[in-house]
Amino acid sequence: MAGRFVRSSKYRHVFGRPTRKEQCYDNLRISKNAWDTNLVKANPEYIAVNWEASGGGAFAVIPTSERGRLPERIPLFRGHTAVVLDTDWNPFHDSLISSGSDDGKVFLWRVPEGFTLHSDVPADDVKDVAPVGRLNGHPKKVGHVLFNPAAENVLASASGDFTIKIWDIEAGSAKLTLKLGDIIQSLCWSPDGSMLVTTSRDKKLRVWDVRQQKPAQEVQGHAGAKNSRAVWMGEHDRIATTGFSRMSDRQLALWDIKAPREPIGGFQMLDSISGVCIPFWDDGTQCLYLAGKGDGNIRYYEYQNDKLEYLSEYKSADPQRGIAFLPKRGVNMHDNEVMRAYKTVNDSYIEPISFIVPRRAETFQEDIYPPTVGLKPAMSSGEWFGGKTALPPKIDMETIYEGGGMKEVPAQPKPMSDTPAPVKGPEPTKKEPEPEPQAQPPKEVPRLGASRAPPVSMKEQGGSMMAMADKYVDQDRDKEASSDESSFEEVQKPIERAAVKPAPDDLKPEEVKETTSELWKAKEETEKGPGPSILDEPSEIPPSKIAALRSGTATPTTPAVGSSSSGVEALEREVKNMNSMMAQQSRQMASQGQAIADLVAEVKSLKASLVAHHEVRSGVRRGHQRHWKRRYCLFYWPAAEDRRTQDMWPSVDPYMNVDAGTMAPTEHGEVFVLDDGGEVDLDLGNYERYLNITLTRENNITTGKIYQHVIQRERRGDYLGQTVQVVPHLTNAIQDWIERVAKIPVDDTNEQPDVCIIELGGTVGDIESGPFIEAMRQLRRRAGKDNFLQIHVSLVPVVSREQKSKPTQQAIKDVRSAGLTPDLIACRCQEPLSQSTISKIAMFCQVEPSQVIAVHDVSSTYHVPMLLERQGLIENLTTILRLDAYTISPSLLASGQSIWHQWKALTTSQDRFLETEKVTIVLVGKYTNLHDSYLSVIKSLEHSAMACARKLNLRWVDASHLEKQTVETSPELYHKAWHELCTADGVLVPGGFGHRGTEGMVAAANWARTKPKPYLGICLGMQLAVVEYARNVCGIPGAGSMEFDAQTEKPVVIFMPEIDKKTMGGNMRLGLRPTLFQKDSEWSRLRKLYNNADHVDERHRHRYEVNPDYVEQLSGKGLNFIGKDDKGVRMEIVELKDHPWFVGVQFHPEYLSRVLKPSPPYLGLVAASCGLLDQVTDRCLNGKGLVNGEIHVNGGLTNGVRNMSL
Repeated sequence: MAGRFVRSSKYRHVFGRPTRKEQCYDNLRISKNAWDTNLVKANPEYIAVNWEASGGGAFAVIPTSERGRLPERIPLFRGHTAVVLDTDWNPFHDSLISSGSDDGKVFLWRVPEGFTLHSDVPADDVKDVAPVGRLNGHPKKVGHVLFNPAAENVLASASGDFTIKIWDIEAGSAKLTLKLGDIIQSLCWSPDGSMLVTTSRDKKLRVWDVRQQKPAQEVQGHAGAKNSRAVWMGEHDRIATTGFSRMSDRQLALWDIKAPREPIGGFQMLDSISGVCIPFWDDGTQCLYLAGKGDGNIRYYEYQNDKLEYLSEYKSADPQRGIAFLPKRGVNMHDNEVMRAYKTVNDSYIEPISFIVPRRAETFQEDIYPPTVGLKPAMSSGEWFGGKTALPPKIDMETIYEGGGMKEVPAQPKPMSDTPAPVKGPEPTKKEPEPEPQAQPPKEVPRLGASRAPPVSMKEQGGSMMAMADKYVDQDRDKEASSDESSFEEVQKPIERAAVKPAPDDLKPEEVKETTSELWKAKEETEKGPGPSILDEPSEIPPSKIAALRSGTATPTTPAVGSSSSGVEALEREVKNMNSMMAQQSRQMASQGQAIADLVAEVKSLKASLVAHHEVRSGVRRGHQRHWKRRYCLFYWPAAEDRRTQDMWPSVDPYMNVDAGTMAPTEHGEVFVLDDGGEVDLDLGNYERYLNITLTRENNITTGKIYQHVIQRERRGDYLGQTVQVVPHLTNAIQDWIERVAKIPVDDTNEQPDVCIIELGGTVGDIESGPFIEAMRQLRRRAGKDNFLQIHVSLVPVVSREQKSKPTQQAIKDVRSAGLTPDLIACRCQEPLSQSTISKIAMFCQVEPSQVIAVHDVSSTYHVPMLLERQGLIENLTTILRLDAYTISPSLLASGQSIWHQWKALTTSQDRFLETEKVTIVLVGKYTNLHDSYLSVIKSLEHSAMACARKLNLRWVDASHLEKQTVETSPELYHKAWHELCTADGVLVPGGFGHRGTEGMVAAANWARTKPKPYLGICLGMQLAVVEYARNVCGIPGAGSMEFDAQTEKPVVIFMPEIDKKTMGGNMRLGLRPTLFQKDSEWSRLRKLYNNADHVDERHRHRYEVNPDYVEQLSGKGLNFIGKDDKGVRMEIVELKDHPWFVGVQFHPEYLSRVLKPSPPYLGLVAASCGLLDQVTDRCLNGKGLVNGEIHVNGGLTNGVRNMSL
């Protein structure tokens, strides 16, 4: 059976292991400068990170042992007068570091002995670290600094003056200068420090003979306009580069430094991501790591057969902007860690990533930890500038593993990979120069550019023939590529399968030595003549050949194979093992293929069954979300030392409006106004009312607001030339916004909240929701698993008396495909969920039945908290967020329990009100076709009705139906509207904008004033009550408002002078403002409900006001302006003295009404309408009742109003 073998490599299953957030280096202020460097440099002792500092440039040094959250004030390495662009640790002294800056200076620093960031020194006394040396010579910014890896105290610096200076640090001067002619984008030394590779803006790849100050090679590099990077591949004469194509696709290329006309194998396309790929070479594993800037992925490749073979990829949702890799001597060999990276996340913390070889680590793994470079240089700076070339000595990793310190081993160019560098074969590959035999090591370290050591022996390959067989198979791939019958494809990424044990090593040391010697003899003989060599590209070994080898009759061209029968048997066993592995893989693939076919059929069936529910998913959700908050409820637990159970609630709305101020009420519902004047979605009003908290405009995030924020930052230059994108800039801005807002106090304790509850609006799959869903996915990782909880709200429709769970199953699938994993599922249904429905949802959505919250219809939304409590929501939150680990103060616990009991008593009694115990209020408005346009008004009336122990009966009348012209067009509507008005107990005219229906509102005010019936006018309702009074009492015919007629001759209501008439959004008198009760207003019923306060603070939202020129005339006729603004010129409250309740307010009191503390204007209206105004007023004056936040339940007395059983 034809097929392809899976390439053998001990690093094929290397995986990246992230670090938990609490073990990262947190609370950093990483530089946001856009210069293309790595931002982070690391050695086993310290991490250096460019810092966002004011007053000049700085960088921070973090001891690698001090993980966790950094103090707010730490000692910085400060001395540059401009931003620090790059740093580099001295490879031979872990406490010495250099830095380059925008000020054109190169500074040298020494980390103080015993340096720590967690000292007992007060924050104000923390002292920064000063440089110990300065190197001056560049007239422009220094963007790169890099120490020589072989010579001590030799430093290269690249500048915006298009030069690279080579510094002798001991002398403090630049000895050499390399002139490039364009901006240097990257540079990298050869391991012996004799050569330097650079990439530059002119798209040239140059290999410099540094001491000759001229390029030894210069070729055209990557053709793209974006930056490219280069890295020297250890002791090989190879260079790897990353860059971009002309079409801005990311590329990888491998170059031969002796003949770099074109990359070996051409340019390899990676992907189309816009960020630069940062390359890092590990000489121990012969692996190349590529870390993408702007994405969270790290690819790794193994260098074999003059190719970079893809191994795998570490994927992360957190993009990195900077990254550093640790020198090999610093890895944790007891965990089989072969590499460690330190990546920046969101410019706020550094996360270590460990790359692990998955094998047992009880003993030292010699094959993956060859000797590596230590702390001893190969030469001094004087010797290097004098022309000496050498590799630095290496240290034995096993000695470090056993805790014995650094033991030096001879510095020889020894191959580290399983397979040798290839020589010229049938394929047109470049042939490397012949190396000297390893048995006779040279007296001097060879110059870089020579090929690496000869092929390794079987012993050095771990005593297994697997690598040799794999070499045969890999090189034979191209011959089988054209076979249409091939059943196997090359596996590029790791797959899970049973491990195949390698054949035992039967070769004795003497036989190995002899075999190795014969290999070299065979190699020398075949190089003298045209005969074949085992180092040439082999073909498959037929069984006859194997038999010949066993019998000892092999041809002289294969002496190494025929020299030992035990070796031949080992090879045969390996071939059998591989055949077994192939057969097992074939069966596994056939099984997987059948499983995929079954899944495809199941998905098709599922899609067909869900067609009828798609309209429900997109059309019904918005309605049910209003009463059980949207599609998601995300609990984010901010880090805090002393946590309590206070919470806050930001809302995310994926519409392009900056805020809700310009939205039509009939389309979007009510515009809710906050203390700071923020015009936000009505949901924030629900949060304030239910949680008794005070939010700010920052708690409401919209697509328009977050885009505006990012664009403003870009215009200010905060991104400094970066390509601003949705990911990571927009998603990071959303996360940073949430984390910032989560710390804002929301109640009168002025303490930082403990729980941040995020409402994520919209639906998965909507274009507008995409960035926010991605940001929440990233925030989940940023916060940590135990600090983040998601509740998914889904509709369970009832069709033909059967509860349908398919829409919920599909919704959860969509959510998971977007990267979010719900912890709880809240199912909205018109009836209680059956146990079978709960079990089905739990099974198909991979949650426990206790995590399915049934939120069915109840008589009032005030019962929802008790419903959730019975469903076990508190227990689920406590378990998932581990809230039981935090203590609550006794006073706070008592207060919370008291409020809970009060809430239950109040809302339970509401259901017991009889039909005869109701109060009827008629709402005369402009937007009555959508009741959510007056949501806060409705809630305020409900709060007041409960306080008066009455059942609210709210009638809706379109104000235009009360106007006389309606008699002619629709007499039925006219008579019905007037019937609803005349038979009501009280009249409410709320706010609004525009001319439509205003004459109907005036008629309603006139009817309530003259009958008399309790009347409350809010904002526009107050203004039109004044207009009505001016016309019918003061005798001002034609009195009107400039809002409806800008040319009116009797403008009783005028445009406020400070308002810009040309601007709509945010152009009103908004937010919490004081209203002062005037002298001689002690008789006021409203003032008494405010407990005879001298002033009150209420929220406003208006552009028009009562004209001060008419105030005296109106007051003279009995219209009392009992409340004014703090300047005494703006009329805020109007009230008739000899009337049961005729009150108009310019502000919107509904925005501050609470369940246990109803708004006084609404409380007065409802109490007057049901004849209980005097009792309610007495309770308020005695300091009891709901108006001052207290509720009295004692001996059957509920709310202090009337007796009823509880």
